[in-house]
Amino acid sequence: MSQFTRRGFSVAAAVTLLSTTSPVFAQGSVSGAPIKVGVLYSSTGPLALTGQAQRDAYLLAQKVVNQKGINGRPIELVMEDDASNPDTAVTKLNSLLAIPGITAVLGPSGLAPSVATGGITSAKNVPQIVTAGIGLPAERERKCVFHMMPPQQINAAGLLAYADGVKAKRVAVLYDSGFGTAVMNAVKEQGAKYPIEFVAAEKYDLAATDMSSQSAKVKAANPDLVFVLSASPTPFRNLRQLKVSAPLITPIAAAVYETVKAMGDSAEDVIFVDYLVPETPRAREKEFVDAFQAEYKRLPKNFEAAAWESVMLLTKTLRQVGPDAGSDKVCAAIRGKYAGAHTDYDFSQPDMTGIRVSSFVYSQWKGGKFTRLPFVAKD
Repeated sequence: MSQFTRRGFSVAAAVTLLSTTSPVFAQGSVSGAPIKVGVLYSSTGPLALTGQAQRDAYLLAQKVVNQKGINGRPIELVMEDDASNPDTAVTKLNSLLAIPGITAVLGPSGLAPSVATGGITSAKNVPQIVTAGIGLPAERERKCVFHMMPPQQINAAGLLAYADGVKAKRVAVLYDSGFGTAVMNAVKEQGAKYPIEFVAAEKYDLAATDMSSQSAKVKAANPDLVFVLSASPTPFRNLRQLKVSAPLITPIAAAVYETVKAMGDSAEDVIFVDYLVPETPRAREKEFVDAFQAEYKRLPKNFEAAAWESVMLLTKTLRQVGPDAGSDKVCAAIRGKYAGAHTDYDFSQPDMTGIRVSSFVYSQWKGGKFTRLPFVAKD
């Protein structure tokens, strides 16, 4: 019996529920006062492709949960767009927290909004399950803020492990001022452990629309491998337009179908430090992939899985302790092991995720799809 069936989220139940007509809130057979959960995601701004993908997964998870409910009550997601901006995220978070009965907050999609909002929910002891990774050491002290994506130290380790495995000696880095900077800082911390020379490290503003000058410097350095630390398709296009021939590898933030499609021909052969390769899903992933594809007629990737899992983690916890148990009990119940659809977590670990480098799979975009690579990173 699969993990989803054990939790009551079988594909059969999902398919039954997906036939409902309501696009946002389907109660199914449950009744009672809705359990309200705030959701921050990036529908607009630089992270829109990520956030919009997550929105679909949130709504799918809500439908599936409401087939059974939580102690007979439906869950209601109250969703707000943070515009990929930390200041907007704070404003929208405060609006959500002002709504009577908000039990927890899910999201945001991006690193900077997550850092900004986590400081508020932590101080107020409101459970928050973030669909981004941990970027700052201070976030590890936020004991009621949980992250569904890997810490940036793990993202960096995944990149460095691959560079070492393919014996790339000269590595260049092109990175943005948000997520990319957090990963780059971790790369700097860990780089000395590997026989790698960093021949270029070019930074650009997160909101920039052209990185040609930085890409030209990367090309001039003649690297064996290029780390592209960004969720934007633009740097990939710029590098290939300048005929940078070295392989490009990127962490999980760019592994989004719409992002890859926006790269155009530049996406061919890009390597991703990945979790979910839905074209060839593992057994633990198949039910989620099938349910998502049945609803949206497209395949999900890592950020959709993280959004789905944030709802399922909260649901599992509220069923365990009760929807009115209070923040302390909810946070304490989450702080342990959790088998997700795409990876295993241990929220009691010092990094507050328990995600390991060996959890990664590696994929390459070939012929319009993600292709699983044989490379395996070791812890």
